[in-house]
Amino acid sequence: MVVEKINALLERYKTFVFFDYEFNIDRKPIQASFVITEYDSSSFQLKDECSAYIKTDRKIHPYVKKITKIDDNLLKEKATEYQYFLDDLLSKLNRFSKKVFISFGSEDIKVMYKNRNIQNRKYILFLNEIRKNYLDFKEEFCSHLKDDKGNVLSLMNIGLKEKLDMSNLHDAKADSCTMIKILNKMIEEETGEKDDQIS
Repeated sequence: MVVEKINALLERYKTFVFFDYEFNIDRKPIQASFVITEYDSSSFQLKDECSAYIKTDRKIHPYVKKITKIDDNLLKEKATEYQYFLDDLLSKLNRFSKKVFISFGSEDIKVMYKNRNIQNRKYILFLNEIRKNYLDFKEEFCSHLKDDKGNVLSLMNIGLKEKLDMSNLHDAKADSCTMIKILNKMIEEETGEKDDQIS
């Protein structure tokens, strides 16, 4: 079933970009990751990635700090301006063709649209490209995995079901890679072919 969906997607897309954001309590980004892959007939293979901590003008909320392990000192030491991250990201994405963008649930893309404070043409075109070529990982690949109440399982519970290490949950790069690992595990279950490249 998953392999059939991927094969159908390959008729339109060559590059699969898995992305995730972590946000402060005001829904402004504090971490972002885009992991660029291509499918080689049995698994998704890593081609490039762009990940960064993002500067914010507001202190990290205690709840956000608790679940993401991102604090003010970490951002002071490692964070970059969102504009610089986007410039780096777009320069990498431009090397790849026929892209589809994938996140777990549509909340990230909704918040990206709410934060359209960078009003340059390049960024607006990027948001439009994502909107036109977007898949919700949860709905597309995991809609059959439900809890007792009929809700689709969380990324953590799907990862645990697939026996993945979920100790870095709510790290943007780790969550992006977890989606890839879940898909590769699902493909392995359907085809019997195993791949361990994504780490």
